[in-house]
Amino acid sequence: MSESFFESEGAVETQPEQGVDTAGEGAAAEEEARALTVSMDDFAALEERVLRAVALVKQERQTRAAAEERAEGAEAALREQSPRMEYM
Repeated sequence: MSESFFESEGAVETQPEQGVDTAGEGAAAEEEARALTVSMDDFAALEERVLRAVALVKQERQTRAAAEERAEGAEAALREQSPRMEYM
């Protein structure tokens, strides 16, 4: 005989329409947006750490330059005294 109503409906598959955002994709996009958002307090704290790091690097460079100048002075004094020591 002919198919029943239930048998004919079971053979039909529905496909989701393209371009329609599913709940999982929307949640993932929202989560990504939240992950990229930085609060003002976090940004200010980061800025403060960067400024401290810059100040520290500047101080270390000045200290290194002063140490190099002292070392050059010591080397020059040693070279100056070296010929005198050879003849003694």
